Amino acid sequence: MSVSYNPRQKGKTHNPHQVLPAPTRPGPAPWQSSYGLFLAGTEAIEDVKIVAKQFEEKWGLGCLRLKVEAGMREKFDRQRYLYNQAIWNGDLEELRNECRRMCVAYRALDKAAEAGGGVPKPHVQWEAALDDGVVLVVVQDDAAARRVVDDGRRKVVWTMREVACMVDENMAIMMAKVHFPGARIEAFDTATPDPLGRIPTTLAQLDDDLSDMLVDDCPF
Repeated sequence: MSVSYNPRQKGKTHNPHQVLPAPTRPGPAPWQSSYGLFLAGTEAIEDVKIVAKQFEEKWGLGCLRLKVEAGMREKFDRQRYLYNQAIWNGDLEELRNECRRMCVAYRALDKAAEAGGGVPKPHVQWEAALDDGVVLVVVQDDAAARRVVDDGRRKVVWTMREVACMVDENMAIMMAKVHFPGARIEAFDTATPDPLGRIPTTLAQLDDDLSDMLVDDCPF
């Protein structure tokens, strides 16, 4: 899924669960005002996406922030807000700075989660977000399903046998993938419950005073 700012979408919320992906083409934000700036900004965003993906695979979709105490989780969410604002309205220097801070924030949360005894996601467990925000968890068999940890997220667990049964019942999709190798079922990323979900990204709010977010004791 690619995101670029569209003035006609003002007032709509975006999905804050995952960090915003890089736009596909230059837009009105200052860092997108030329192709050179756009390429430089996109590279900075890609660094954040790589780090975010690394910890999603380690801890589970949207799970890392739930592994730390509330104060640190709040600082992490505030940094995500600043990062998203930089994508929508920042210049290149602002974007690079927030991308750097976002990467540091992820690594700080990872260290805190490990220090607090957090348990990473099992390697044989695959996750994806559904449209209603529920996390789909796919495991190998019934025994693995019983080992899925209750970590506070809304989840639905499927075994590979159950997935196979659903494929059998949806032969139109099955045949499409057989006859068109490489075909994929596309869907938009959606959010599990997240405090940033109630904050719309609009031009009016981009001028809000956020100075209290840049406190001296912030680990990011």
